[in-house]
Amino acid sequence: MNFFCGGAIYISGSSPTIKNCVFSDNTAGGGGGAICSYGGSPIVLDCSFYRNKGGSGGAIHSDSSTLNITNGVFAGNSAEYLGGALYFYKVTAKILNSSFSENLAQIGNGIYGFNSSITATNTILWDQPADEIFLNSGSTANITYSNVRGAYPGTGNIDADPLFTGQENLRLAAGSPCINQGNNTAHGLPETDRDGTQRIVAETVDIGAYEYGGTPIAEFIADLKIGAPPLLVNFIDRSGGTVTSWLWDFGDGSTSTEQNPSHEFTSAGSYRVVLTVTGPGGSDSETKTGYISVYTTYGSILYVEQNGICLSNAPCFDSIQAAIGQAPDGAELIVTEGSFNEDITVDAPSQIAIMGGYNAIFSEKTEMTQIRSLTIKNGRVILDGIEILP
Repeated sequence: MNFFCGGAIYISGSSPTIKNCVFSDNTAGGGGGAICSYGGSPIVLDCSFYRNKGGSGGAIHSDSSTLNITNGVFAGNSAEYLGGALYFYKVTAKILNSSFSENLAQIGNGIYGFNSSITATNTILWDQPADEIFLNSGSTANITYSNVRGAYPGTGNIDADPLFTGQENLRLAAGSPCINQGNNTAHGLPETDRDGTQRIVAETVDIGAYEYGGTPIAEFIADLKIGAPPLLVNFIDRSGGTVTSWLWDFGDGSTSTEQNPSHEFTSAGSYRVVLTVTGPGGSDSETKTGYISVYTTYGSILYVEQNGICLSNAPCFDSIQAAIGQAPDGAELIVTEGSFNEDITVDAPSQIAIMGGYNAIFSEKTEMTQIRSLTIKNGRVILDGIEILP
């Protein structure tokens, strides 16, 4: 964190080329959650900005500069005041084949310009709400062949859901209105996209940082990741690029070639899930180890979360000891990660299972649950994901 400007990089009067970088979760109190530039002519090429925060310019704050951005990805950045992604003051800015999504500010969710000249071509500006570009005091913007939420005047511009593959995966899904809608004659048009894939796959370049139809990028999610057997899980393909076939490996000896399969896990265990996608541009796989957790059912289930707030209809407690006091014989306590700073005593049921290390929504195991001590006066205790501090 930088309390002034530039949470990751501060530029003063120089002209660096910043290439093939990822900036995520940086913070600056003044401006430019990731990058702050004063003077000079920086070039930002093939870079992604995720969840950066600044006073003005959630991702980039530029002052008295000439700034070129090509194949840029801006997702989930925020500014306390101006320019959720970009803030320009006395800047000449050129933005080419870039994608903006879900950036947020009080004014100008995508771009805020003060006395600046802004050119954007083949670019997606799709933030929420649709306050994409705000121009103040002598600023001008020439936006062409771009997809702007809420519409923006300019040759070749459209206003339509770009059909991003995911919230931060700004690759284009099949049927995107941005496919083959860009301008091939744009000055400085890059030969490759953000993935390094050939930029023009069909006859016309796509709008945005990613060209549709390049090498597939595997990505998936599941609607349920933890539970007792039999556990039915619905898997959702979120892959980008052109995909013609899917191969799922659920880690229990079962596979599927459906795009969005459902699978039932019948035995307790932790399962690795692998999705391999294939298309004209090649193949790609995503592996999620321990993604599905199926636990043995011992009896009644009680949840323990340090604030006593659980997203479940089952009983919820703010301490492990309190849950033990209410647990029937054979009960299972599902406990969130972190230090509970408790001395635990078990002296009631003949069997109890304490399953620790889960995240706040009890969807998967992430870390250990820590307690000070455990005393067993009566009964049988099963522990999983519990660390007893020395």
